[in-house]
Amino acid sequence: MARLRIILFGVLGVLTACQKVVEPPVSVVVEKEYRAPSPQPPGLTPAQQACKQRLVAQISADRATHRLTLRNGKTVDGRLIAESSRAIRLQEPFGYSGSITASYDRNAVRRVETLPAGEYEVTDADARFSEEFTGFHFIKAPPYSIVTDESYSEVEKIIRILGELRGQFEQHFASVINKPVDAPPVEVVFFAHENAFREYARHAAPGLVNSAGFFSHRDNRLVLLNQLGTTQYSDFRSKLDARERDHRVASEPRAQQHLAAWRSQVALEARSLNERLIRHEGAHQLFQSYRIHSGSGLEPTWLTEGLAQYCEPSQIGRRHDALVKRLATFRQAGALIPLRDLLNHRDESGFFSLGDNNVETAYAESWALVYMLMQDRWRDQFTSLLRYYRDTSPEKVAGVFAEEPAVTLCNHIGVSVEELEQRWDGFLKQL
Repeated sequence: MARLRIILFGVLGVLTACQKVVEPPVSVVVEKEYRAPSPQPPGLTPAQQACKQRLVAQISADRATHRLTLRNGKTVDGRLIAESSRAIRLQEPFGYSGSITASYDRNAVRRVETLPAGEYEVTDADARFSEEFTGFHFIKAPPYSIVTDESYSEVEKIIRILGELRGQFEQHFASVINKPVDAPPVEVVFFAHENAFREYARHAAPGLVNSAGFFSHRDNRLVLLNQLGTTQYSDFRSKLDARERDHRVASEPRAQQHLAAWRSQVALEARSLNERLIRHEGAHQLFQSYRIHSGSGLEPTWLTEGLAQYCEPSQIGRRHDALVKRLATFRQAGALIPLRDLLNHRDESGFFSLGDNNVETAYAESWALVYMLMQDRWRDQFTSLLRYYRDTSPEKVAGVFAEEPAVTLCNHIGVSVEELEQRWDGFLKQL
């Protein structure tokens, strides 16, 4: 089941006095269910066949054929140009269809491996995917096929983040992974500008024009918007530029320093949101690809979304400080969702059915609950719950779906609902 997240920047105010500065934007992260369109029909059109031929030529010319593992642990991929007893010369990819040639001291190289060509085979799906986004760059980085109008450096970041996430995921969830024999390829669309993303959303996901990204389970496709290319970020930057041109600010060095600090902070926050977005949606894809979630959507909302939130920090399972602060605010305001209500929530629209005032709370509480249950005290019992939903046979799906999720969880971890509520309240106080 696919998910959608919306990230909104809200500028709290542009202050006029030269001693004052622009307040930073507040980010709000919510999600909504998205049903993917029907799969593409088999067979290629003439345009797609021509596209495939171009991609084959491009990949053949660009793909790395060898990997050097250096003694310092670093790996370098490229085309082996020459080697001798003293050195190895490697042509390394640089930018789109570019390269640089570097020489490595033989004594600094631990091993040289030949990369399998089969992984880089251009498929019919690749041709359809690339032809769908005419004018976008196509990059093959198995298991990812990426189309983008962004710079190559931004693509490298996505590949790095998804690669790091996958490695952490395989280690962190090793006990419950049902790894497929052949991991399905993943399509990634990364938009540099909001207008192009909105136009795509209008025909691919009608009504979701304010989204920042989503994962389509049916297509196994991640669709993402670079937060540095949003209208909100651009507007905020324009206000900073206007403030810098103000003669009162221009004559006050301290105000200039404040504005520079805010500019840096806002850009950092946008990049942080990008990484969290990639990791969150990438986690949804991995939970499906590695068959940790059921194929019938048995899991209640808190479980699937809490696990994706759990994967957002730079290391899976690390304390999510932003959500901890948010939970403290909700708790002090008496705005927390009762635990039993959260546990029993199931709806095709996800947490949106709880109302706008409860969406952020539901995501934060779902993360905290997964965070609590993944501690040593509960971890084995919690993973047994994951297996229970995942391994339910088709003839038993209706019966399991009719169960009260709160009771199902408590049966697996060996406590009553009332006792879990008490432990939950104590856990939140200690966060």
